[in-house]
Amino acid sequence: MSSDLEELVSFISHGNTQIRQSALELLVPYSCKEPNIFKTDQLLPVKRLAFLVRDYKQISKNALTILMNLSQDSEVQKLLTCNDDFLQTLFKQLANPNEPNIAEITMLLSNLSKNDKFKRKFLNQNLVSKPYLSAGKPIDFILDIFVKGTIDSKDQVSNYDYLSYVFSDLAILPEIRKHLLTPQSYDQIIPFSKLIVFTSHESRIRRLGVAGAIKNVCFEVESHQILLDTSENGLRLLPYLLLPLMDGEEYDTYDSEGMLEECQLLPDSKKREDDPMILSLHLESLLLLTSTRAGRDQLRKIRVYPIIRQLHLAIESHCVKDICDRLVNVLMRDEEDTKEESGNKSAIVNLVEHFPDKDDEDKILDV
Repeated sequence: MSSDLEELVSFISHGNTQIRQSALELLVPYSCKEPNIFKTDQLLPVKRLAFLVRDYKQISKNALTILMNLSQDSEVQKLLTCNDDFLQTLFKQLANPNEPNIAEITMLLSNLSKNDKFKRKFLNQNLVSKPYLSAGKPIDFILDIFVKGTIDSKDQVSNYDYLSYVFSDLAILPEIRKHLLTPQSYDQIIPFSKLIVFTSHESRIRRLGVAGAIKNVCFEVESHQILLDTSENGLRLLPYLLLPLMDGEEYDTYDSEGMLEECQLLPDSKKREDDPMILSLHLESLLLLTSTRAGRDQLRKIRVYPIIRQLHLAIESHCVKDICDRLVNVLMRDEEDTKEESGNKSAIVNLVEHFPDKDDEDKILDV
């Protein structure tokens, strides 16, 4: 059986378009079941698949799907992330609003972004060729695409939601976090401000990836001041963390006095985030923001405690309740009993660990 499959793999580079297409269609399921058939001859089939992503629409789609499934393997991952021509092709396709395989491309990128060397390439000006990158760096390029991809959220052909997982992985690197928190000369905007607005987006994938990115950025303790700043010059992160924790429930005057304006007088129709993983990530971000005295004082000042109390009462998840307890303990204890902490007790978000494929719409690795 294996030899038959290996022979079938040899047809993916056939000169006849129909034969290439038929071979790829038959091989898609085996990219999960028998991935080793693509690892022969020093990964030659993988190299051919990387070339086929620029082929006709259906051939490209199947090649991308197979690569997406194979990219769990470290050898395949290394090969693909070292192939700049292949990566430039992916970015060129991302820039095309009529590209039919956006979902497959973004899922593949979300897998490749586990590779640290690949992460650093997002700061490499040469990774995206002109005219597709007119200003900024590749990370700015995909961030702007991610934002523009919400203009027509019903257009499933151009669904960029899985790029949120890329940002979560990229934010593991300190140099990426610093870039996200630095105003860029090409638009004078702090890139991170473009991400945080999606904590209440209708797409669970987008909310989850952004929540992971926010938590990882919160490890930049020296940048907490700008993250916590609620003025026009600040990032105003707190409303985007707190609103998903709230519903339309009314608070008494004592509890609501001092709350952020965005958190007051919410309509009855306001729904609380219902995904325990996303709630946990937001709570862990708040915990990281208590690493400094200024952060703790700020969260007390804006009355975060009543919000966490109501969340604790409403949620059933033991994990979420546990993080609520930890956060409340930090906020309610006397400062003389509190030591400054670096926040390292809360682990960096790793997509492999935190984003298992719970249901069909969220699968990245298996198609």
